[in-house]
Amino acid sequence: MDKSFEINICIPLVPVYAPEIHLSEYVNNALKDILSLHQKIEINIEEIGCYQLNIIETGKEEIKVDDFRITADILTFQIIVPNTADKIEIITNNDHQISDEERLSLFIHMIVDEFKHQIFYLLVLGNLARPGGIKTREGVIYLNKEIFGSIPGLYSVHRESLDNIFQLKWPVYKTFDLIQVWNWMQINNFSFRSHSKTKVARALNAFTYLFKYSPENLVFDLFWSLIGIEALYCTSKEGISEQIYEKVQLVLGPVSESKKKIKGMYNFRSRLIHGDIDIPPNNFPYDDDPDDEKFQDELFNATILAVAILTTTLQEIILKNETDLKFKYVLE
Repeated sequence: MDKSFEINICIPLVPVYAPEIHLSEYVNNALKDILSLHQKIEINIEEIGCYQLNIIETGKEEIKVDDFRITADILTFQIIVPNTADKIEIITNNDHQISDEERLSLFIHMIVDEFKHQIFYLLVLGNLARPGGIKTREGVIYLNKEIFGSIPGLYSVHRESLDNIFQLKWPVYKTFDLIQVWNWMQINNFSFRSHSKTKVARALNAFTYLFKYSPENLVFDLFWSLIGIEALYCTSKEGISEQIYEKVQLVLGPVSESKKKIKGMYNFRSRLIHGDIDIPPNNFPYDDDPDDEKFQDELFNATILAVAILTTTLQEIILKNETDLKFKYVLE
């Protein structure tokens, strides 16, 4: 048996394109932030051990995207794990005696699956530190230099909406070091390995649904963002939009120009979910239909605002090292 396993997760980064060129410094800083974690954090493989994480920018490589071949910067995450398969307790549902080969296979899959899980969510956390800074394509997992599997790409609407959010001037995205988000998660025992147990955990889990293989179906982004927002701000089912409108200003600062947009966001969601908005069929061809253009504009505006409110609220909680949002009424 080999004495150790070298596991590399190689992830192509999505660059800034011509319309986003002004975001180059912002995106580069997000990459530098991730690289700064090199050998500073550990990956905990439950019941196996903790392993130092190496993070390397391995230069440009040619990759296949759909039917095209493009050149992309590759970010590599690496851990080296000693072979301790013989020390892992494996419980079967019957009296079957597993062979050394089966034990080793289970050991390897446990490590790779957990490592892949933690790297994906590390990149999700990177979008709390610098929203929209990191977007990736599907990556490749190598075990001792041999291809072993893949890791899905990580897209969200954050980068596409950055200019719109900057123009809104509320809420304001903050930028801070990813290590602060990582430490907050560890210290307060937050994890993406279980169902939520608190309101903040519920909002964090809702936040993860904003990240998927491709930036499609904004309706889901709108709904998941509002699920997270309601978890954080609402204490009853009555007057939900009013609760959000009043409380969100206590956390994110007073609203001025965006007053109508906030109420419009929730109004759009309510009309959509209750069937009061005319909607296009699935796989609609989008042939310059003015009705669809209006629908897509309303959907985009409502979604990016909801995404921004959820993201910036979680940012404020992390920056203040809190684990909950607590509100109280004061009689003057």
